[in-house]
Amino acid sequence: MRDIRELLTEKESELERVRKEIQSLHAVIPLLEDERPGFEPDRKPVSSAQVAGAASSGEDSKSSFWNFGRRQG
Repeated sequence: MRDIRELLTEKESELERVRKEIQSLHAVIPLLEDERPGFEPDRKPVSSAQVAGAASSGEDSKSSFWNFGRRQG
């Protein structure tokens, strides 16, 4: 069994590492937001279900577009 003090020291150092990572990510967020084309901070994030629905509806409109000039047989 591990010594409780050793375990506590290990967990504290892991916690400090994670805090530094979070601080670094917070510092980078504004830089990444500025690089995104068409970024609008007031927009809600798009869910994966909305993306899937848009993709499937896009396929239907694309196929109807390409079939528009064809003769009905």
